[in-house]
Amino acid sequence: PFIKIMKAVNNGDPEVLDDRFNLPTKHVAHTAFNLDYSTVYYTVCDYEKPTEIRCDLYQRERLFDGTWGEPTKLEVNSKGYTSTQPNIGYDSTAQETRLYFASNRPVDNGNGTNLDIWYSKINMDGSLEDPVNFKEVNTPFDEATPFFHTAAQKFYFSSEAYQNLGGFDIFYIERDAAGNWP
Repeated sequence: PFIKIMKAVNNGDPEVLDDRFNLPTKHVAHTAFNLDYSTVYYTVCDYEKPTEIRCDLYQRERLFDGTWGEPTKLEVNSKGYTSTQPNIGYDSTAQETRLYFASNRPVDNGNGTNLDIWYSKINMDGSLEDPVNFKEVNTPFDEATPFFHTAAQKFYFSSEAYQNLGGFDIFYIERDAAGNWP
């Protein structure tokens, strides 16, 4: 079985999107919309080995008739490494809209073994700047499920570094009075 994106209208019964969006032999998941819902970002994952999955981020633009255009594989993906779990948020201190995601790409020419949180500024034309490692939240362990709450200006994530009861626990950070991440 493969993970698929579903939709429900007005709290109706959910239905799987067609194979034009969902790919028959790949996992498709983790949707995130830009602030005006004109672009959807999502993850497409494929088996590298029977027990190993690698993911890439894609986007689609909403067309004038309300349907979604063709998929575009994002340039923020790093060949051979996973990029997944997109989230869009507007950082009012930096005054920029950002795409947040989790990736096991290398940091500072190191090995890409654990998931870290990354972000890329989304330019006015929709292009993405080079990814930045969100070092204020990352540890030597896995961090995942990035979520920037635009209204509260808080960043939520899960981490295995500060374990209490089991695997990933949920944490958040917010900027200090000077506008810096702690």
